[in-house]
Amino acid sequence: MSIVCLFLVLTVQQKHDSPSGMRITVSEAERRIAVWVGKYKTPFARHSHPKLKDVTPEDGWHRAGGQVFKQTEYTESIDETDAYFIRGREIVPLSIGFGGNGLISVCVADLNLDGKRQLVFTYSWGSGLHRSHLGIVDFEQPKPRKNEAEFVFRTYDIRLRKQGDQSVDAFAGNTALGKVVLINTPRGEIPTIKWDPRLPKAMKKCVWRMPSK
Repeated sequence: MSIVCLFLVLTVQQKHDSPSGMRITVSEAERRIAVWVGKYKTPFARHSHPKLKDVTPEDGWHRAGGQVFKQTEYTESIDETDAYFIRGREIVPLSIGFGGNGLISVCVADLNLDGKRQLVFTYSWGSGLHRSHLGIVDFEQPKPRKNEAEFVFRTYDIRLRKQGDQSVDAFAGNTALGKVVLINTPRGEIPTIKWDPRLPKAMKKCVWRMPSK
C-alpha cells in the first residue's frame, strides 16, 4: 500500500502502541498552539490565532499516539511554523512554509528495522530558492527530538510513499529519488535518501549538501 505520507519535545513522552486519551478536535489544537506560540515564539508571529486542519496519516494516531496539524493560511515569515505534531501536552513544531508548500508528506515507519518507529516527513519553503527538506521525529529517545537530513532538494518537492511498515520511497514528481534510510551521526540518527542509481543528472544537481550541525 502506498501512503503519501525536533526541536525538543516540550513534555514527557508516552508509549505509542496504545494511545491514552482521546483524539483532540481542531479547535482544541488551535487553542493549544495559540498558547505555545505565545510562550515560545516571537510576539510578531501572525499565527498566534492559528487556523488548522488535521492531516494525521491513517496510522498516525494508533502508532504514534498523536496528531499532525497544518496551517490552512499562508505563512508570512520563516519564523512561523507551518505544521505541528501534538500528543497529549507535547507540541512538536515540524516545518516552515514561507514561500513554499510547508508540510508535504508525513508517515510513521520503522526505518532502521529495529522495531522502533519514527515520524517521517517532508516540507518545502523558499520562493527565490525553493528547497525541500526531509526529517524524522524519534520518540524512542529519552529526550525526543527532530532531526533533518544534511541536504536539501532544490526546485522540486520531495514526496513520500510508504511501502509497508519498514520502507519509505522518496519521489520528486513522478521521478523515483530512492529510499529513505537512517544513518548514525554525532547528533544521532538522521534521515537521508539512498539515491536511485538511475536518477537523472539534472535531478542529481538539485541535491544541495548542508553543513553538519
